[in-house]
Amino acid sequence: MELTIGLNQVVYIIGIVNCIFLGLILLRSTSGNSPANRLLAVLFIVWAYGFFYTFYITSGMYRAYPHIIMVGAGITFLNGPLLYLYIRTMVRPGFVFTVKHLLHFLPFLINTVYLVPFYFKTAEYKMAYLEYLHDYSSPFFLIVYAQLLHLAIYLALGVIEIHQHRKMIRERFSSIEKITLTWLRNLLIGVLFALVSYVSILVYYSIATIDPVYINKFSDILIVVIIHYIGYSAVVQPQIYTSGSHDTGSVKKYEKSFLDENAINEIAGQLEKLMKDDKPYLGSELTLAKLASMLSVSPNHLSQVINRQYRMNFYDYVNSYRVEEAKKILQEDISGNKKILEIAYDAGFKSKSTFNTIFREVTATTPTQFRQTIKVPCKKN
Repeated sequence: MELTIGLNQVVYIIGIVNCIFLGLILLRSTSGNSPANRLLAVLFIVWAYGFFYTFYITSGMYRAYPHIIMVGAGITFLNGPLLYLYIRTMVRPGFVFTVKHLLHFLPFLINTVYLVPFYFKTAEYKMAYLEYLHDYSSPFFLIVYAQLLHLAIYLALGVIEIHQHRKMIRERFSSIEKITLTWLRNLLIGVLFALVSYVSILVYYSIATIDPVYINKFSDILIVVIIHYIGYSAVVQPQIYTSGSHDTGSVKKYEKSFLDENAINEIAGQLEKLMKDDKPYLGSELTLAKLASMLSVSPNHLSQVINRQYRMNFYDYVNSYRVEEAKKILQEDISGNKKILEIAYDAGFKSKSTFNTIFREVTATTPTQFRQTIKVPCKKN
């Protein structure tokens, strides 16, 4: 058997090896969100097979093993659902994979069943069919377009899911630097844009009757880069919801329980006293559940109070206190000996970048600019 091994085939081999490697790491990982890691591990194994199949075709291996032709051709129908379910498992506390979620994989099943008669054809038939796939009028390209549309829909759903997650964590956490999934949102938007570009080029190539393999030579390299980025980011991504960071039982119990004005004013008074006397906001890991526990109220009721009484979410409410604390420290540090990062930590922030961003949002100036406006008292002669 004579194989054609070029740059692209090397890329496919790298993709196969690294996808399997990353999948095994995620399966064995004991940190982070285990169900999410398992879903992503399956996705990496799917990608590994995808790279193998492309290598199998482009290297000429199909000539020696023709009966693998079109085996797993519907694999693209798995990409969107697996990535979407990975996101849902990441952002929804207590998410459990059930039988109904198998419906997401129905298009893959239909595509596979559709190809069953083909799998029983002779080797000669399969070889001839492979040549026919270069014809844009073949039914194969209708399935390709369906797969791309299917993937685009799931990418869009993933972006929406992350957007809702980013809004929700502001109601529960006071520090959100590592749990916003910004890396994944930006990646999905980027892939969605790349997918639209790919389809546009594919349509153009079909009109100009240019072999689509030229698109794949670029897109495959891009996919390898994306896979490595996802793998690294997923491994270092901390678990978003940990013990004590949320209280789903309380939320369900009180989700239809609304406070009257008297109750809101009473809890608001207790909250203000607690924030002034005990300064819980100085703890960078303060959450809605922790603060509610200090007040002996449900997290849902406390969220109602903050939303209605102060017109803020929990994140903005707590960080407004941190900004005031930082301003106080800056005003007292007349000599300017304290570094901005030290002040950020002392005020309850977890990073300098977040401190600068929120300080500017609240005061319309940066901490450094605010420090410069503080007048140094004149020395008496």
